[in-house]
Amino acid sequence: MVEIRIESGGQDKLVRLAPVGLLKQNGLVLKEGDTVTVKGFPVAGMEGDLLVAMEIHKGDKIVSLRDTRGRPTW
Repeated sequence: MVEIRIESGGQDKLVRLAPVGLLKQNGLVLKEGDTVTVKGFPVAGMEGDLLVAMEIHKGDKIVSLRDTRGRPTW
């Protein structure tokens, strides 16, 4: 499972994306410093608060990770 840290509103947030295979299949390559937009929902877990991504945007690429009910697309 790929997780990233993003800065939003001056705060760091942990974001859970998807398995690395799904990201590779969709041609999404992320590097430190990339600008991304994430749509998702917050959850509290053992690792603290995190955001579960439903969709991630990088440049003109949009990858859907979960459906409208939050279920994984993989």
